[in-house]
Amino acid sequence: MSQRTAAIDGISEKDIVRLLEGMLHFFGNLERYPLTNKIVADDAAGLHKAFVRMIGSSVPTITISELHNALEVNDTELSAAAQNNPVVEAFVFYMLEQNLRSIRISREISLQEFKAFLAMLVASKPSDDLAAQLREKNVRLAHIERQVERTVEETRFDKVPLETRSATRPSGMPRQDPTSPPTT
Repeated sequence: MSQRTAAIDGISEKDIVRLLEGMLHFFGNLERYPLTNKIVADDAAGLHKAFVRMIGSSVPTITISELHNALEVNDTELSAAAQNNPVVEAFVFYMLEQNLRSIRISREISLQEFKAFLAMLVASKPSDDLAAQLREKNVRLAHIERQVERTVEETRFDKVPLETRSATRPSGMPRQDPTSPPTT
């Protein structure tokens, strides 16, 4: 990789990684302490300030999306080096765990909206309707999109009748009848 850091819409990948790290740190503190705790309040204020400074006037919103276990920011995939960063990997895992497809935050978001938005992310279950909750809390400058729910029930291998299974294993080795003695 070259000496300079890759940039997405004028925002360096290094700054994006710092923002993600701050968000994960905030999520961890919010799981331990209430939103009114000084540690959490200071964390939120610092994260909001860093977000506003980072996004500056370069773009009106920032969208963080997970697509095929990779992170995209404003529809641009992060570099391979950034994707392999433990912070980015942890954030992708968090998004997958919470069933999040994308997070969009406007640069004009207030500290109160920012805190409410992040607190809802932490407190929600993967099946919750966060869009409705955001409307109820009057959070207008931050949005989330959940993954599409699966409509076809996944079939587990152990539920498939023996007669319909392949006669060979994925490795190409023939299957052995469980009632016959082992072959050597």
